[in-house]
Amino acid sequence: MRKLNYLILISVFLSLANLVHSESLKTSKTLKLKENPAKISEPKIFAPGIISTMDREAGITFMPDGKTVYFTKWSLDFRIAVILESKLKNGTWQTPTIVSFSGKYKDQHPHVSPDGKKLFFASNRPVNGNRRNSDIWVSNKTAEGWSDPVHLGAKINGGIAQYTPSVTSEGTLYFSSSRIPAGKERKRENVEVDIYRAEFENGEYSEPEKLGEKSINSEFNEFHSYISPDEKILIFTSLKRPDGFGDEDLYISFFENGKWTEA
Repeated sequence: MRKLNYLILISVFLSLANLVHSESLKTSKTLKLKENPAKISEPKIFAPGIISTMDREAGITFMPDGKTVYFTKWSLDFRIAVILESKLKNGTWQTPTIVSFSGKYKDQHPHVSPDGKKLFFASNRPVNGNRRNSDIWVSNKTAEGWSDPVHLGAKINGGIAQYTPSVTSEGTLYFSSSRIPAGKERKRENVEVDIYRAEFENGEYSEPEKLGEKSINSEFNEFHSYISPDEKILIFTSLKRPDGFGDEDLYISFFENGKWTEA
């Protein structure tokens, strides 16, 4: 798994995310998955030539019925990233089109909520006229399509940059953020990227809490968090952990007895 390219990363996330997103994945299924990781099928490139091409594709998310997919495609110079949509018709994924709100900034890491009513993503689009590094936004599903994106506010977007939003059925938000730990100077070498969690209560998010368990966040950087709808399975990547293969690898953790198991 050394030096994963974007296409392989997409297919790995697809294989695991489909398992944890399935209605048939109850507690017993979760335990079987944990005890028998070999049962996970070998990754395959998803929809080659249509979704996965010779361009740079990354991140993938599905509507609840599995018939509409959203993902990011980067421009060759990496100055723009757009969110694309494709529908499954007669067993074939259709030519992707850019979603209505994307096309001008670096829009990436799309994630459809479990009920299909919200599309979260990260973007460097400006806030009050000021360009951001990367913040989390959300668009709501309407009869006409996706609404204009809404910025999730300073409480969520309080770090240098925020990435890879993912939500539970209850609306709890998981995301990665690069922040300067308390007591350290604002220097590049002091930046830590970790996974955070924020509950959604009374129409707003609570103060994000860093997942402090050593089983999740470590002295290394954690990205690309995916939380299952029931908040019992967390999939993420970590960079250059000693037990990895030397680059960015996938990890999985299970919420048991009130805490996350060692990934």
